[in-house]
Amino acid sequence: MPTRKTKPSSVDLETEVADYLLNRSTRERAEGREGTYKVKFMTLLAEVGELVGEGHRLLRLNEPLTFHQYKGAKATEKTIAGIKRTRRLSTTLNSDRAMAFIKRKKLKDCTIIEEVVNEDALLALAFQGKVTDAELKSLYDEKESFAFNLVEAGKDDDEQE
Repeated sequence: MPTRKTKPSSVDLETEVADYLLNRSTRERAEGREGTYKVKFMTLLAEVGELVGEGHRLLRLNEPLTFHQYKGAKATEKTIAGIKRTRRLSTTLNSDRAMAFIKRKKLKDCTIIEEVVNEDALLALAFQGKVTDAELKSLYDEKESFAFNLVEAGKDDDEQE
């Protein structure tokens, strides 16, 4: 069983954790509701929104609404006049069609041969004992990070979220 450390006396941990939990559950509930509204609004925009620009759809409110947007602890007042579904278009090169085109046109300057590490082969050699654990470890970078988690009553530390 891990040893328990006492909390610093300058922190009312119970009150602050209770406030954190209230804010967290409020945020999670709000995110779920916000997602539901977005789906509903996107459907409505697709069905009856006014076509503007290159495939965008717009619905204007009868009266503008004011709300406060929070970036961190700072509030910014915003006035909203409507909702909009913005069309986004991304392009990616289709490798199969591009290779067929390059071969058909004999455009050899449009391809390269790239040498890459086969990590699976390195791990297989380590498994076979042809590469030592120390050698293998020296090939990887490590980056330490920490996560904040809640500790649930009745669960071991290893079972926590």
